[in-house]
Amino acid sequence: MKYRIIDIEDNKGGSDGHVIFVKANPVKEAKSFEHLAKLFKKKYYTYSVMDDSNTEIFAFPFSERLVQTLVDQAKRADEKQEFWEPKDDEFYDAELMTDDGIRPIHKHRSFKKAAEEKRKQGIQEIVDRFKFCESLGTIFKDGGVNKITEVKNVSLSEGSVYTGKAIQSSQLCIPNGYGFKVYKSEGDRKVASFFQFGDIGKIAFLSYPKIFMYVGGVFGEEPNGWGFKMSRGQFTFGYYKEGKLYKEMSPFATDVFFSMRNHKIDLGHVEADLDRLSFGVVPNENQSFVGFQFLVNGTVYIGECSNRNEYDLTGRFIRLEIDGKAICGQFENGEIVKEMSQEEYFRTYTSKSIGNERIDLTSDYLSKPDSGLYFIIGMQTTFDLDMGPILCVNALPFDTLETPRNGHLSFDIKKMEYFYLHANENVARIIKENSEKQRLWKVNMDDFNNHFDYVQDMNSQKTVQRNYHLHNAIIGLEYSNVTAFDTVDVMIRLEERDN
Repeated sequence: MKYRIIDIEDNKGGSDGHVIFVKANPVKEAKSFEHLAKLFKKKYYTYSVMDDSNTEIFAFPFSERLVQTLVDQAKRADEKQEFWEPKDDEFYDAELMTDDGIRPIHKHRSFKKAAEEKRKQGIQEIVDRFKFCESLGTIFKDGGVNKITEVKNVSLSEGSVYTGKAIQSSQLCIPNGYGFKVYKSEGDRKVASFFQFGDIGKIAFLSYPKIFMYVGGVFGEEPNGWGFKMSRGQFTFGYYKEGKLYKEMSPFATDVFFSMRNHKIDLGHVEADLDRLSFGVVPNENQSFVGFQFLVNGTVYIGECSNRNEYDLTGRFIRLEIDGKAICGQFENGEIVKEMSQEEYFRTYTSKSIGNERIDLTSDYLSKPDSGLYFIIGMQTTFDLDMGPILCVNALPFDTLETPRNGHLSFDIKKMEYFYLHANENVARIIKENSEKQRLWKVNMDDFNNHFDYVQDMNSQKTVQRNYHLHNAIIGLEYSNVTAFDTVDVMIRLEERDN
């Protein structure tokens, strides 16, 4: 089939990311000009150059090279009557929501291939890097032929001041072992880690005063793996990839976080066969440790120790390994002695972790990231004594929506999540208009922190305690576009998901 390209559109608004839309009209040989074709030995064609009912839309992942190729193709149609001939087997049928309604489109098969590759990659690189680092642990600990000493307030060439274990000579100081760097020129920014011959290890404590602190897995100073982040009294716990929140799991840490409050909280470290950083209640003769313990192999223990006055791995914990394997129950020196189901553990030990059931720890829950797409169920304004006027958006994660039956959308109201935003009229209008068109809300979870308090439950119409997402603007932090929406109807996205 031949086509005359009439428009090439560069689009960044959909859930497929940066896309090229090509509008093209079918080209047919002009039968009425057969006598002229024979006379001049030239073919004549008919086609429209307008966007009309015959216009077909083709979608491709964006590339500069492809844009230029398509532009050149369109020019050749005018100059030499060389028309575009896309191959049918390189496309699959889909639909696109436009201002004029739903239109059929042809999507290049590379969309499916890219999605499949993304699913395969998942967290494997993070897992592999942690395992490789663990295998090198003893080499860096020993320091080779170099003697490891303790240093204090040593200025490094990078502009930091270092205190901790290091390989030191008359001319240089190389951090090696546990220590911390302070960057005074950057407002006393702090980095604590088990350094490996000058490089930051695979777990670290990062402190950006008055902005946020993070403790957990890192590559360089970029969060990767399990991590706990706290910003101005609010927190987020989850799995990070390339500095971004990959899987938000704050309900699994809510009860521990609240148990830490009203106690002295600090960063601790334990040097053992598997070094670890601990963040939580400082243990003493009257108080056992409660909080998070991040091991250099990427594992995190969340819970409460049994023994007072020490950091250890004996007590009741949720243990999450770098590849997502999870186990809940009673531990002794890091080994499970009484395993409990997820439901039993939370029922026995927690009261403020409503929402943990949305992720089944026995499943392959880290196989793909959170989609960041939400189907809005409702929206209301409220007033908070501390935060002022609030816009509360009630929404369901796209992944929890069930396959439509008889053309009707199905969902479990228990999967509801809550988002608190500043009550801005323009924001409320945009959200309302798009939700009425059944378009998915594109949420950047790094723009939110977790909070636990009372919300209005749409199902029971009562106030209930829930984990909810508190927007950065409310606590005075930076954020991206809060009114981004998918351009396609949710029913189409569900059909694409299930095919």
